[in-house]
Amino acid sequence: MKNILLVIVTILVGWSMCSCGVTSEKEKTETVQNGKNDNIFPTEYKYESKELTIDIEHIHPNNAKFNNGISHMADLDYEKIGRMIMPDDGTNTINTEEECILSNKMTDDAYDQIYSWGIDACSYDTVKSSILNACVRDDKKYDDFNLDKYTVEKVFSFGNVEQARQDIVNSFANCGIDLSTDFSYEVYYLDHVTLQSEEEHIDIDGNIQADQYKKDWSDQDDTYLFYFHKIYCGLRDFQKNVYADETAEDRNAQLTVMYNKDGIISFNLQNLYLYENSGEPVALMEFDDIMNVVKNYYENIVDGVEKKVISAELIVDSEKSSKDAKKLIPVWAFGIEETPEGESTSRYELRVNAETGAIIIQ
Repeated sequence: MKNILLVIVTILVGWSMCSCGVTSEKEKTETVQNGKNDNIFPTEYKYESKELTIDIEHIHPNNAKFNNGISHMADLDYEKIGRMIMPDDGTNTINTEEECILSNKMTDDAYDQIYSWGIDACSYDTVKSSILNACVRDDKKYDDFNLDKYTVEKVFSFGNVEQARQDIVNSFANCGIDLSTDFSYEVYYLDHVTLQSEEEHIDIDGNIQADQYKKDWSDQDDTYLFYFHKIYCGLRDFQKNVYADETAEDRNAQLTVMYNKDGIISFNLQNLYLYENSGEPVALMEFDDIMNVVKNYYENIVDGVEKKVISAELIVDSEKSSKDAKKLIPVWAFGIEETPEGESTSRYELRVNAETGAIIIQ
């Protein structure tokens, strides 16, 4: 897995306030029926023009209710979180100045365990998790993305998913983080057979580092990979941090945990906010009107580059202007692919305010 703390790469997609366009004959929507007060969205969306293809097979969610609200950064005791996983038992050393806890034991010049923290994030890694990081690549921006290869449900010998999840919930509850409410989660099944086939060690010059490959894979390496997402009004939160692109991907979950027979072997906690829900409902734009914004935006760009909209998820975001209390806003996050002639495909995200239809510059 590429290091979760990535250097930010900002993609400026421009700004446009677009009026509604004419619906193409090739456009197709399929609407589901639900409660009267819900904002109802299609289950899929298809469209094709000379400049743009839209092929969204699964729109998430199909309905939503959104209320005005604000978010505050959670006040966390990062040292306490570290001591949850690396207790003060003489096997490690804490450096509060450098904001880290290091194990006293090292393997091949690397600490067996390391916990570090900063302003709004903390992470824990082990020798075992570093091996798995070479087998999992969870950034859709790159062609080597392989998280989808770990989606087949499995029950590993040390316990099932629910047992692992509950142990994680209990561990973080001791640090004042309640994962049992206002969180959804995704789980991936890192079985040793797939891990071995996906392991990759390449240096900066593109050369394979044969001596780095693990030689003794077994069921003892089986691991569950959890992504815990904070939710507001049923929508997942992907708020931006300084280390990664702001995209609606699992890698941008508030909490990522690797769990195996030894328990938690790594985690990354970032950008955890607390919400205040005013109860005041927000009227969202019709999905067709939102799609007209997207269509008009791209069809006004005449550059000969093939563009394709491949995914859509309604998420919760926050206004960036405030440093403390941030107004929560509903946002459509669209996955985009662009393929210049003779070049490889690039992937990024376009965001549209679901209430106003304004394109959001990230």
